[in-house]
Order: sequence, then C-alpha cells, then structure tokens
Amino acid sequence: MLGVLSQIAQTSRRSHPLLGNDRVRQLRSEVAGLRSDSDPFRVVFLHSELGQEELNMNNVEVAIRHLEIARESFQRVSHPDAKVRQMFRNRLLFTVGTAYFRLGETQNCCAQYSSDSCIVPIRGAGIHTKQTGSRKAIDCFTDVLAHPTEDKIEQVRVHEAARSLLNIAYMTLGEYPAKVPEEHLVPPEFFESDVEFPRFRNVYPDLGLDTYNLSGGAIVDDFDGDGHLDIVTSSYDPTAQMQYFQNNGDGDFTERTDQAGLTGIFGGLNLVHADYDNDGDIDIFVCRGAWPGDEGREPNSLLRNDAGKLTDVTFDVGLGNDAWPCKSAVWADFDNDGDPDLYVGNESDDRISAPTQLFRNDGQAGSTDVSRAVGLSEEMFVMGAVWGDYNDDRYPDLFVSVAGMNRLYRNKGDETFTDVAEAAGVQRPVTSFATWFWDHNNDGHLDLFVSCSNGTSGILSLNPFGLSDDLQGVSPVVRQYQKEAQLELMALYNGNGTGSFQNVSREAGLTYATLPMGANFGDLNSDGFLDFYLGTGDFLTLRFSLT
Repeated sequence: MLGVLSQIAQTSRRSHPLLGNDRVRQLRSEVAGLRSDSDPFRVVFLHSELGQEELNMNNVEVAIRHLEIARESFQRVSHPDAKVRQMFRNRLLFTVGTAYFRLGETQNCCAQYSSDSCIVPIRGAGIHTKQTGSRKAIDCFTDVLAHPTEDKIEQVRVHEAARSLLNIAYMTLGEYPAKVPEEHLVPPEFFESDVEFPRFRNVYPDLGLDTYNLSGGAIVDDFDGDGHLDIVTSSYDPTAQMQYFQNNGDGDFTERTDQAGLTGIFGGLNLVHADYDNDGDIDIFVCRGAWPGDEGREPNSLLRNDAGKLTDVTFDVGLGNDAWPCKSAVWADFDNDGDPDLYVGNESDDRISAPTQLFRNDGQAGSTDVSRAVGLSEEMFVMGAVWGDYNDDRYPDLFVSVAGMNRLYRNKGDETFTDVAEAAGVQRPVTSFATWFWDHNNDGHLDLFVSCSNGTSGILSLNPFGLSDDLQGVSPVVRQYQKEAQLELMALYNGNGTGSFQNVSREAGLTYATLPMGANFGDLNSDGFLDFYLGTGDFLTLRFSLT
C-alpha cells in the first residue's frame, strides 16, 4: 500500500482535478502570452480563472494580483445588456473580496492561531492584528451591496452572501456591530442564545497538537491501551501525511506518527474506527478519493492496530480489490455473528459507476464483499451512512444519506436487506450530508437526524432567525429563492420503535440553511439530553462568463 499511496501522491501534485497544478500551469502560460492589444474579455477571463486556481493552490497574494488585474480590465469589457454586465461585475468583485478575506485568515487565523481564532462571534485573540485583508474585503463587499440586482437567486447567492461576510469581516477588526452600515447589519441577537449553555475553550493550540490539514478525519480513542485518549488525524490531500498524537496522561500530547507506523500513509477525507479483529485494540479504516469521479480512484486503507502500532492490511484482508471514490464508511455486526462488518458508501455519478459495498468479516482476518447477495449493491452518490436498530428487532439496520433520495435498508434478519425509506418517510432531504441515529427525546426509541447541504449563507442574513417549510413568514426574496432553488432544510425524524418516523424539524427549531460537512453529537451541557454540533460553511465559486 505504501508504494501505491506514494505513486498517487506524486501524480496528484500534477494532475489531481482539485489539488493538482496542471490547470494553474496551463493558465500561467496563457496569461504570459497576453499582449497589450488582447481582447479585454479574454484578459479578464484568464486572469480571473488563474486567480481562482492560484487561490486553490494557496498562493493567496499571487491570486489577488491576478484577480485585481481582472477587476481593472473588466472596465474595458462591453455587453449589450447592462444588467448582465453588472451581474458579472458583482460576481467578480465578490470573488476578489473572498480572496482578500482569505488573505486575512491566512495572516491571522492560520499564522497566529489562538483559542479564539475563527469562532463566531469573533472576539479576544481572534481579532485580526494584520487588517489589510479584512479592510480590502469590506471595500469589495460594500461595493457589491451598492449595486443590487433584480434576480432573486443572484441576490441571495451573491449580495446576501456578501452581506454575511461583510459582518464577519467587521468582527475580525473588532468593529462589529458599531461600524457595520445599518442597512447591512446582521443583528447581534443572531449570535446570542436564549438558553443557558456552557462556553467551550479551544485548547487545541496549547496541547502540542500540530495539524495544518485540508478537510479530513479526526478520531479520538485509546489506541495504545494505556487508559488515555489519543488522537489520529488525516487530510483529504493525497500528499498529506496522517498524524498520530499520543496522550501523555498529563494534559499534553506528543506526536508519534512514525512510531505508530503511519509514515507514508497519506490522505483520507474520513476516518472510522472499530476493533475489527476483536483483539482489544481499536483499528482504523481510511476513506479516500471523494468528489472527482473516476479521477478519485484512490484505495481505502484498513490499519490494524497492535498496542498503538498501526499496519496497513487492506490487501491482506480482501478490502483492496476495488478503488472507488469514497468519503463514508461505517462498522456494524449486521449478521450478529460477533465480528464487525463494514459498509463502504462509494460515489457513483455520470463520471463513474461505483457500487456500494458490504464486507462480511469472517472472523479469521478476512473479508468478503457480500453487497450484491444481501441487496446493498447500489450505484449512488453516498454522502453519509449510519447503522441503527430503528425497529427494535435486534438486527442493525442501515440509513444511507444520498445525493438524491435517501435509503433506509431494513435488516430482515436473514442476511438480506430491503429499502423502506419511502414507506418510513425518510427519503428527504435530497441534498443530505452528515447523518446519525440517536434518541434525542429520551423515549427509548432511535430517532434520525439528516443534515442538508442545500442553500447558501446568504439565507442567514435575510432571515437570521430561521426559515419555514411552508414559506410563511419569510421575505419575498427568500420565498422565491426557496421555490426556484428548491431549498430544503435539515430533517429530524422521531422514531417510535415500530418502523415509522415523523419529521419534527420545525417543532425543534431546525429551520436554518446550515450546509454542514462535519458534524457530531453528545450531551455537551450534562443535562441528560443529546446536543449536536454542525461544522457549517458555504463553498461559493463564481466563475467569470458573459455568455
């Protein structure tokens, strides 16, 4: 496996569709070939594209230079429809603003990281000392907001997103809410809570933990059996080393990546752990290759743990025969034979046919793909998966969050499954992501939470106190956007233990567009009820085009 991962890392530096430098090198060459008499449209297009790609490569200041050239050159671009021209000027300006915002984050939140960094509302040591990035971003976002559009979807995606970021930019300077123009202010009440809840301090920077990852996995467990919780992290970047941090038992950690046998184990968008061989040590499964279709065919890894020493045994146990893009996997003993089995949710779309897989653990350090035999071999774009005995028959059932209609596979107890999602009423949202079974109301029956990745951060600035599924009580802009963009909200389904669910999202106040990728739950305030945390965001890329 080390040789395979090394080769993928070398190739990815050049050709990875999201992280490779082939595209940026091509654009650099094309930009170098521009002349003083080049078509203004081509000048703007190439510099804006190169700016975006340099930003993707984390060359922030270089990216800003190209985006600024594109902005200046746009003044010479004509278009017969003034509204269309203005719309794309705003898009370009918004992109410039986000690049400056990124500069501020890089110079402050990353280079001078503290326990207050990037925690909203931003305060204390989270205030930026290097202010150029936020100042420039405020100028750009203010300019965007000064030129409104009649297109309601464009207003939500660009103008209201600019409004949200404008408020946060003022926060990074310690000037929120006092200096935010009144007409653009997101009210401070939005960031306040009407319930008592403990405030958590981020102690990560103080514990000897040194991770600077792209999105990836993070798991906490006692991997070396000394009674203390250790940490393992990974990064989506196929060139990035997984890391192992040993808990010293005195409130501190020491990186022991090499001693743990992880040197050369690269990549991993998600990590899921379980004792697959029942030897008392927690083993780790690494999911790789998500998002880019056929170009994401990176093998997953099973890392066998022996008292804190991890060994890649993927091929040895029969898990490495196929390599599909994957970001979700989940362990459970589906056949109740005492050995943890593994469901792997792969990603199928118009670029690749990648069936989902269920590997039966034979208890003898081997696994067999039985997905077709048990009725779980579907080609779909899996976003998340979770096992749970929702109907109390003592067999684990499987819920799969899908880009499309979700699946609820009832375990029939005879080593086969049947999809009952429609009958159970849990097919939506169709843009779901993170999901889990839990008993949120302490009635003894499993409930189901399904997050939603549909929408935009602009929704929050328009309706900071929530949306409504029936479109009542929301602004006309949001109402039209919700209809035209088919906006959905996260779902909370109450289970009754007999196999049916009721959507109680509105009653629970879950009426926000949140776009989470990472999420988890637990009783955070020790009141006996489960709370949950969503790592939210909004990935908004506005490419330049006047066609």
